[in-house]
Amino acid sequence: MQNVPVSTTLDSDIKERKRTMTKDTLYALAFRFKKTELWNKLLEQQLFAVKFSDGTIGYCSVMGSQGIHLSLGIYLGTEGLASFRKISNKMQPKLTLRDYELLLSQKCLQCSFEGKEELSPQEAKEVRAYAKAHGIPLKGSNAYPQFSWFEPSKVPWHVDLPVHFIYLREALLATLDIAAKLQADTAHALGFTENIDSGPIPLLSVGDDGVVWSTTELPEDKNPEYPSPRIEDEILTAKVRALPRSAQSLLCDVAMLPRPERDVEAEKASGYRKKEPMVAPFYPYMLLAVDQASGAILTAHVIKDYGAESDQLVRNLMERFVEIGSLPGTILLKDERTEALLKPMARLLGVKLQRKKRIKELEEAEDDLFDYLLGQDEEAMDDEDSFAGYEEDLALDMDQFGDYFDALGNPVARLESTKDSDIDPLSPRFIESVLSMVQQGKLPPEFLEMVLNSDHDAD
Repeated sequence: MQNVPVSTTLDSDIKERKRTMTKDTLYALAFRFKKTELWNKLLEQQLFAVKFSDGTIGYCSVMGSQGIHLSLGIYLGTEGLASFRKISNKMQPKLTLRDYELLLSQKCLQCSFEGKEELSPQEAKEVRAYAKAHGIPLKGSNAYPQFSWFEPSKVPWHVDLPVHFIYLREALLATLDIAAKLQADTAHALGFTENIDSGPIPLLSVGDDGVVWSTTELPEDKNPEYPSPRIEDEILTAKVRALPRSAQSLLCDVAMLPRPERDVEAEKASGYRKKEPMVAPFYPYMLLAVDQASGAILTAHVIKDYGAESDQLVRNLMERFVEIGSLPGTILLKDERTEALLKPMARLLGVKLQRKKRIKELEEAEDDLFDYLLGQDEEAMDDEDSFAGYEEDLALDMDQFGDYFDALGNPVARLESTKDSDIDPLSPRFIESVLSMVQQGKLPPEFLEMVLNSDHDAD
């Protein structure tokens, strides 16, 4: 009898059935978790840990005591715990560029309950099918369970790794055991505290014989290590060293931009589709360099991976010095990350670095950048029906993005460069932004005149 090869379609169907079975298990546990209303019995700060079957520790927070965001957050390892602490300790009432980065620095899994409009069409379809099969009504604003993976500097994404399904299952089982014990005991009696920085917390392990309780000490945060790249380009270094020194100060800050970019290279590797991202889009980084005297943004280069590509930011800054024709006397900065980035360059060029807690002009530039990009993103998402609105046309191409900021950094000389890009420098939003910056003294009046004349010429 001739051997018949296994159909790839059949193999795919088998994998899909296994994935659906796993998802069904999680949906069952999620709906049980919701029934416990554990967020009415525990505060977000009352952490507990779960030791997963592979030995990984997840630090868990039940969220929703204010009735706003009902979820279970599972922060993986010490890095995940550190991200939870950052958000808990440092968020400000007004959302700033740095706060936005904090929100997107989490390393965690979440089982949350959302409105159907917050889910992708595929997620909503899965939940409706499960609910219909099990007679579960989907009513209210937080009726739909959603499983998400949060990775630093990336768009929150659907869960697709098998190990993450296991973590979610074991953590949800742990919450059910906690809820059962809270029927007879108080949270404090079970070892819950509101100290997220130190001390013992409950540690639960889920096995074949049930849930085993013990305690574990909260680990201390490790001091962060930031990239501190050295530029080995002798020709560029010699050019910059030969520049005259200005008495003006340059204001610098590493910033994560609140506008996601599709990871096209990774998508192509996993089966690129034009309209639907296959992998989580990322948030690019830039070195925001602002001339203190004019308020103009001088740098334009953005990168995907700050850890691996930070040297490009330093090189771009040095190239800008050459274009401008001078070196700043002092670089003012606000944090340890930016200082680490620029320290080797500053030592090489003999430029003084000075850290200040607050730099008004820099914060204003960051606020303008944040409002502009976030406003664009929200408008674009309003017009899209696909998953989370992250269609290809939402993300600015990096080169186009650079052209826009290059025009701001050297406005009169570089207006023409934006005309050749897909960013429309004559759009009402752009003109309004230019007018606002001229009024604030951040752009010269002749730049507005050139923009308006260009608009007239285009007609």
